[in-house]
Amino acid sequence: MNYALAMIVLSGVSKRYESTVALHPLDLEVPAGKVTALIGPSGCGKSTVLRLLVGLVEPDSGEIWIHGERLVTESKRNLRRTLGYVIQDGGLFPHLTSRKNVMLMAEQLGREKEVDIDALASLTQFPLEALDRFPLELSGGQRQRVALMRALALQPTTLLLDEPLGALDPLIRADLQRDLKEIFARVKQTVVLVTHDMGEAAYLGDRIVLMREGQIVQQGTLKEFQEQPAEPFVTEFLRAQRTVVAI
Repeated sequence: MNYALAMIVLSGVSKRYESTVALHPLDLEVPAGKVTALIGPSGCGKSTVLRLLVGLVEPDSGEIWIHGERLVTESKRNLRRTLGYVIQDGGLFPHLTSRKNVMLMAEQLGREKEVDIDALASLTQFPLEALDRFPLELSGGQRQRVALMRALALQPTTLLLDEPLGALDPLIRADLQRDLKEIFARVKQTVVLVTHDMGEAAYLGDRIVLMREGQIVQQGTLKEFQEQPAEPFVTEFLRAQRTVVAI
């Protein structure tokens, strides 16, 4: 396999937490410049994939390659700086203003001059006057926009999003979905998105990866899942998704 052809490659990667198997040996390629949506029931291993990519946990077996470089202890620090990471609740520091949250990593690395915070606010539809507010003074949607700005601040080549819209109400979620789709189209980065919503995966993703019990069941588009399900579980999962609509 030529690991340089894909932005991210997992080869035979497995992960266990004590007696619980989070991932069975798994192979996955994430193409450059595309949005790959990981979806599946709770506990299927999709968030573990992101934690492995960002180096928060290490695989028990297998290899992970990012940008053609193997992710190991020696390369982890540099590779992590090429990734933007957004978690479900945003992970903002409550004692810092929105501006300070966005600039946090840039200031730590001495790269403040590289960040155009006005442009980031425009890109994410975040009001400039709210940059000096603290997270508790913001709505849930605004907090996620701040988290997204922070992830994009240093222009990462890859963006990882772990159910970033899961805690939002439907109207705010729909607005952010539209904005994310536009942002992905404009920045043209490689994106790995974890979601439990097939409608969201189909709307935002170029490719969907359906997981179950630490294994990949099927990869493809929503249409392929509907017309050529790899096994009965695929059809059952789609039927349980009330949000799936024609995209």
